[in-house]
Amino acid sequence: MLSWSNAFKRSRYKSIAPDLNDPDDELEAKWRVWAEQESLKRLIIAFFIFDSQVAIVNMKNASISPAQMQIPLPASQDMWLAPNAHAWRNIYYSVKLPGVNPESMTMLDFFGNNAMLQQLGNMVDHRLCMLAACHGLGHEVWNFRQHARLLAHWKNQGRRDRWLAHQTQQRDLNDDLTTLQTHCEMQMSSSQEALFTLELHLMTLHVDLEDVQTFSGKSGEEEARKVLPRIPLKHAGQIFLIARAFEKTKLRDFYAVAVYHAALTMWVYGMVASSSGLQSGEDASMNTASHLPSGGPRGAPRQQIALDGSDEKSLKGFTLLGQGVPGIHDLNGAFIPLLNCKAIMSIATALLHNNFPQSVHGLPALVANLASLLNELSRLSSRE
Repeated sequence: MLSWSNAFKRSRYKSIAPDLNDPDDELEAKWRVWAEQESLKRLIIAFFIFDSQVAIVNMKNASISPAQMQIPLPASQDMWLAPNAHAWRNIYYSVKLPGVNPESMTMLDFFGNNAMLQQLGNMVDHRLCMLAACHGLGHEVWNFRQHARLLAHWKNQGRRDRWLAHQTQQRDLNDDLTTLQTHCEMQMSSSQEALFTLELHLMTLHVDLEDVQTFSGKSGEEEARKVLPRIPLKHAGQIFLIARAFEKTKLRDFYAVAVYHAALTMWVYGMVASSSGLQSGEDASMNTASHLPSGGPRGAPRQQIALDGSDEKSLKGFTLLGQGVPGIHDLNGAFIPLLNCKAIMSIATALLHNNFPQSVHGLPALVANLASLLNELSRLSSRE
C-alpha cells in the first residue's frame, strides 16, 4: 500500500519551513502538514527496519530494498517531539545551519555516503539514520550469502573469476560495515542497537548461519569445519558485549534471536574443537588459511582471548593468526573458554534472563523459547 501511494518517492514530500513572521494560524497549519509528512517518513523507515529484522530472523529475503528508500532524511528527534507549532519553529531555527537543506537529501543518498551526517549537525535524526543504514547493508550481506550458496554448487570450476569477484565483494562489504561502525562509534547519539546490528552483519558476512543451524541439528562436524572460520567468533563475542549494555527488557525479538545465533556460532566452534581434540589456536580446519601455529613454545600457557573484550591487539592475534585461547566472560567476570560448550550456552541463557530482571509474567514467549533451546544445547554438550 505504501508503494502504490508513492510514499517511497522523493516527489511525495514537500519542503516545509516555518517563517519567523508567520501568523499563528498559518504556523499551526504548516506544523500539522509537516508533522503528517514526518510521521509518514518515520513509518517507512520503521517498516524498513522491521522488515529487515524479520527477514534476518527467518533467514528470508527482505520485502523492501534499500534502493527504494528515496524519502528525505528524518528531521531531528527534538523537532519531531515538539509539543506545539511555536516550539517546533523555535527548535527549527536553533538547529538550522546556513546554506544546508537536509530535505534535498534522501535516505538512498545517505546509504551511499554516511559521512554526510557530519555536515547536517542536529537537523536530522542521527540515531534513526544510522540504524536504517545498518539494515541497508544487511540487505547486501543477505545477497552475498545467497550468491555464496549458488557458487558452492557451481559445477563449472573453470570459472574462477566468479570466486574472485565473490571474495572481492566480501572484502568490500567488510570495509563498508567497518566504516559505518566507525561512524556510529564517533556519533555520541548512536544507539547500541546500531552497533549490535553491525556486529551481527559482520558475523553473518563470514559464516553462514543456516549451515551453523544445520550443524546444531546434527548434520555432522565435517560440515561445521568447512563453514566456521575464526573471524565470526570475534563478532559473536562483541554481540554479547553490547547485549550486556542493553536497556532492560530491550533484548527481545530480533535482538534475542541474534544473541542465540551468536551463542550458536561459538557453541559449534567449541563442539568441533572439543570432539576433534584440537586446541583453539591449532584448528586450521576451521580457517580457510594455511595451518598456523598458536604462538609460544609447546606446553607453555597461552593467552586468554576475551571475544567479548575490547583488546583489539589480542583479538587480531586470534582471528588472523590463531593465537591464544578464545572465550567469553560469565556474569561474574570469570573467563570461560569456548571449549566449555555447556558453560557458553549457560552464559547466553543468563544474558537473556538478566535483561528481564523484574518480569512478573516471566520472559516473553520468543525469548523463553530461545532460552529453552539454549538449555537443550547445553545439555547436549558433554564436556564442561
